[in-house]
Amino acid sequence: MSYRGSQEYDCKNVVSGVPVMLGSNGIEKIIELKLNEEQKELFANSVASVQELIDTLDEKFFI
Repeated sequence: MSYRGSQEYDCKNVVSGVPVMLGSNGIEKIIELKLNEEQKELFANSVASVQELIDTLDEKFFI
């Protein structure tokens, strides 16, 4: 599930795919996986890439 601003995965203001538990009213719980250091770094790089694209779009088209 894509979710914006997951504190569990230290990604603020970026929509990223994280595991969640869904209920009848939407997201009930974000499931925090135990990532090793390499996985944490890869996830952080992914989030940073998305943020870079957002920043580029903001600069070129929305400001």
